[in-house]
Amino acid sequence: MTMLQPNKEKRFIGIYIALFLTPLLSGALWLVFLYNQTVNLQHALEKTQADFLALQTGNAELRDEFFTLFDGKNLEIFAKERELREEKNPRYLEIKGPWALVSR
Repeated sequence: MTMLQPNKEKRFIGIYIALFLTPLLSGALWLVFLYNQTVNLQHALEKTQADFLALQTGNAELRDEFFTLFDGKNLEIFAKERELREEKNPRYLEIKGPWALVSR
C-alpha cells in the first residue's frame, strides 16, 4: 500500500522560500540603511561647507578692518588725538648676561 505525505513536500518548499527571502529582505533593508547614511553624510557635508564659507567671509572682513585700523594714516591720526610723538632716539631695555628663562 502506498502512503502519500503531501504535508512533507510543502514544508520543504516553505523552508526553501524562507531561506531565499531572508537574505533578500536583509539585503534590501541594508541598502535602505546605507542610502540613508549617504544622504545624511551629504547634508552634513553641505552644512559644513556653508559654515566654512561663512567663516572665510568673516575672516576676510576682520582682516579688512585690521588693515584699515593699522593703516599709516590712521595711526598718525591716532597718535595726534592722544598727543603722542615719534621718538627719534629710543632707549630699549637691555639685559646683561644670559636670559633666565632661556638658559635652563
